[in-house]
Formats: sequence, structure tokens, C-alpha cells
Amino acid sequence: MKKDTWLERTARDEASLASILKNMLIGGLVIGAIVAGIGIVHLIIPDQTAALGTFGDFVGGSLNPVLTFITFGALILTVLLQQRELTLARNEFKRTAEALERENFEATFFRLSTLVQETARFISIDNKTGLDAFRHLHNYMRSNYNNTLDSQETYEIAYDTYGFAFGHYFRVLHNALRFLDNKKRASSASQAEEGRPPIELDVYVKILRAQLSDFELAVLYYNALSNRGRKLQQYLETFAIFDNLDEKYLLHPDDRSKMSGSAWGEQSSKT
Repeated sequence: MKKDTWLERTARDEASLASILKNMLIGGLVIGAIVAGIGIVHLIIPDQTAALGTFGDFVGGSLNPVLTFITFGALILTVLLQQRELTLARNEFKRTAEALERENFEATFFRLSTLVQETARFISIDNKTGLDAFRHLHNYMRSNYNNTLDSQETYEIAYDTYGFAFGHYFRVLHNALRFLDNKKRASSASQAEEGRPPIELDVYVKILRAQLSDFELAVLYYNALSNRGRKLQQYLETFAIFDNLDEKYLLHPDDRSKMSGSAWGEQSSKT
């Protein structure tokens, strides 16, 4: 990250600007007092006419460097003030850009979140819709499952029967999680390159996770373990989507170990 110049640091520090102005004022007063004092001495010596001429020459010669010093100091102060204004404007622009970026992110996220809910609500199988459709699919899997049939085979049978109704839902949820993952990566890159604080995604992940029912999560779990759900699985693990899933909704307790513990929220630091 680029280091600030002395001008930028000084312009940003109000105390430094005040100190420079104070020192310039004191310096001008001291020099003026010295010039005045010497002039008074010349006035009180004998031969007043000669003294006045000498004093005039002295003042003329002395004021030139003094005025030059004051002019130079005023120029430096002007540069510092301009630098300060530029710094303030740049910081304000940065804050505005960050606020706009967050606003755009939130607007897109909530649109995707709403789309996930609406897609789930309009799923319909065997005259069952929404949550009832997921419950129906889950019960169908339970009724077909037995100890001699692998749970994934059971899911494949269920998907072959009802996949036409659920495929779109999985794709929409996949896009929502991919959007969060892309934002996470972009935020980390901005933090490394520009020193910007990353956007905390935890609250958004919890919002998305909270709207998923146990039956949705159970069906989603087995979909992620299938070949068609492998890409979705990485996002489910990244964001600990099954943190709230009760294991009783699994077809078999051993199925829990088929997915990384991070999907169940077992990492020490979760998103």
C-alpha cells in the first residue's frame, strides 16, 4: 500500500497546520520586533538626519527577506490547505463509493434471497406445493429407503421421479451462494490491495440459511452429494449451510460424515 507523503500527512493533521501557522506568526512578530528595536536605537543616537537615512536603508534591506519569508510561508500554507481539501474530498469519495457498493450488493442479495423463497414456494408435485412439496419428496425418499439400498441411490430414484420440479430451485440457490462467494473473494482482494475493511457476510448468510426448512435442507444435502450437485457442495461447505439441520432428517445417521464438517458449522471460525 502506498505511503502518504509529508504534505498529505501534514494536511490531514489539523494540529500540524495550526502549529505551522502559529510558528509563522510568531516568527514574523519576532523579526518585526527586532527590526523595530534596531530602528529605535538608531533614532535616539545623535545626528538624527543621518540616523533616519541609515534606518531607512536598514528597514528596506531587512524587510525584503522578511516579506519573502512570509510570502514563502503563505505559499506553503496554501499548498497544505489545498492538499487537505483534496484529502478530505478523496476520503469522502471513497466512503461514498463503499456505501454505494454495499447498497448494490445488498439489493442484489435480497433479490436473490427473495427469488429462492419464491422458487421454493411455487414448487408443485402430486398436488403438494412449497414446503409441503419438500416434505412430500422427503417422505418419498424415506419410504423407498431401506438398509440394503444406499441413501444416494434412494435420492437418485426420487430425483428421477420429481427432479423436473426441483431442478430450477437448486440452480437458483446455487447462484445465490455463488454470488456470496464471489463477493467474499472480491472483498478479501480489496482488503489486501487497498486496506479496505471486508464486508461481513455472516449476517447475509444467516438470513439465507434461516429461510431454508429442515425438509429443504435434507433434500439439498443429498442433492449436493450427487454428481449434479458437486459444484453446489463447495458453497454449502463454505457457508456452513447445514449448521441448523437436525440429523434426524437424514436417511441414515452415517450420512452425516459424507460431507465435510465445515458444512455442519464445525470450523472454529464460521462465515
